[in-house]
Amino acid sequence: MWPIEVGVMKGYICQLELATVDPPAPVKVRKLAKVLGLNKADLLLLRMSTKAPSEIRGILKREVVATQRRKELTTVMVTRTS
Repeated sequence: MWPIEVGVMKGYICQLELATVDPPAPVKVRKLAKVLGLNKADLLLLRMSTKAPSEIRGILKREVVATQRRKELTTVMVTRTS
């Protein structure tokens, strides 16, 4: 069970998604990224963005989403050519 590996409860993950709690410490963000197979830099950026002014938050979130989309497209293209 991955929440236990990271040291968080399932309810906490839901609260994170809803932004009703403060973001986790960077060490927990890294663990979450590893267990979920996500890019730790992207998750850390999103974590840090919660304390930034709204304009900067929006820019950071758009950049993370754009990076994820580029990675997904690259994966699809590589898979199709293999």
